[in-house]
Amino acid sequence: MIKYIHIRPGVTYDSAAKKLVGDPLPKGGTTIAFTYNPATGEIDITVAQCHPRDSYSRARGRQIAGGRLQKGHMDMYCIYDDTKGVVEQVVEQVGDYLDCLRRYFESVKAA
Repeated sequence: MIKYIHIRPGVTYDSAAKKLVGDPLPKGGTTIAFTYNPATGEIDITVAQCHPRDSYSRARGRQIAGGRLQKGHMDMYCIYDDTKGVVEQVVEQVGDYLDCLRRYFESVKAA
C-alpha cells in the first residue's frame, strides 16, 4: 500500500512538539510516496517536486509520485530501523534530497 506525505513551503516540522508549524505558501510543494515491506524491512521512496512558481496540487503530486513508485522508479530507499517510526525515517531520508532541491530552486528564482 502506497502512503503519502505532503510538504508545503512555509511549513516546518517541530520535532519537539511533533507537529507541523507555519503557514503554507500557495506555490510550490513536495509529495513523497513510499511503501514499507515488513518482510524485507525495505522502505521505497519517490518524490514529486512542484516548481515554486506553480500552484501546488496534492492530487497531482500523488498521481506523479505514486505512479513513479508503481513503475519501480525509486528516488531512494532505506532499511527500516525499529528504533524510529517509518514516517520519521522517510522524512529523514528525504530531508537531504529536499535541501538540495530547495537550493536549486532558490538559485533559479534568483536568476
